[in-house]
Amino acid sequence: MQRRLQEQTSRELIIKPVFVLILAALLSGSALGQNARVRGLVRRQGQPAAYVLVTLAPEAAPDRRTEVYTGSDGMYYFYVPRGTFILEVWQSKNRSVGKFRLNVDKDKVDVAIIDLP
Repeated sequence: MQRRLQEQTSRELIIKPVFVLILAALLSGSALGQNARVRGLVRRQGQPAAYVLVTLAPEAAPDRRTEVYTGSDGMYYFYVPRGTFILEVWQSKNRSVGKFRLNVDKDKVDVAIIDLP
């Protein structure tokens, strides 16, 4: 009986801290709003522009840019911490067609529609 009680107590001592660690890990990410979703639409001649390169870089570290391509619906998405960023839309790998300063200060940021020439 005493041994069974010791085993049960030992399991509780292990399970409770593990549960707390798992819960803390789940809450430490997006549930606490550490990363924001930035999204926007790129159009060409009024239609969604598919497979357009869009980059986002911290203003303080422009060499740390993240690249995504628009989907078939012309939409792009980034998940970044709050801060100030430079958003660029590219006609080709070497030719930027638009550069915008973007302040990411909330959980969801919708960028104005970008119309390509």
